[in-house]
Amino acid sequence: MDAVNSHLIKVTTDTLYLALLALPGYWVGVALIDRIGRRRLQLFGFGMMSGVFAVMAGTLSHLQSNRALFFFVYGLSFFFSNCGPNLTTFVVPSELYPTRVRATLHGLSAALGKAGAVVGGAAMPALLDATSLDRVLYLNAGLSVLGLVVTYLFLEETMGRDLNGPTTHHTATSGSAGAFSAPSDGDAVPSEAALPPPQSDDVWA
Repeated sequence: MDAVNSHLIKVTTDTLYLALLALPGYWVGVALIDRIGRRRLQLFGFGMMSGVFAVMAGTLSHLQSNRALFFFVYGLSFFFSNCGPNLTTFVVPSELYPTRVRATLHGLSAALGKAGAVVGGAAMPALLDATSLDRVLYLNAGLSVLGLVVTYLFLEETMGRDLNGPTTHHTATSGSAGAFSAPSDGDAVPSEAALPPPQSDDVWA
């Protein structure tokens, strides 16, 4: 039991150290996201993550001999992940998709992100068994570069976008009770012609 308890204490302590390094990344990201924009923040995060993973891979033997330095550099990868894609991938879908499908596609985006995390987490033990840690770190650096390239090529900047974008509203019109009105901003308000006639207070009238 002593061995089990000491292992749990070590794992908990290591997790706490990493959280203390990672959490401020969200604070910095929140401070920057409306200053530099979502796209630039995501590019910055992926770029710094690729650099951190590459440095770790190239200096792994030295880092492993200094536990505190290893945790600090490794924690930086979490910091820049939070100050970058971990933050922007929650914000961008809520601003990018059209109003009528925003909730559905935001949920789909979140589900795909969680699926990717599951696949990556499940693949990591197999990768470490098949190859060395430094090569896995180089792989992480390469995947971060891939994220940077995809962001640069395909991600639209959504900062300042009007979230009440054009939508199609169902309103009754003359001659067609099921017609659709032209796109308009905001919520549709039925015209007086589309409303039923007022009923008398006297139900026997």
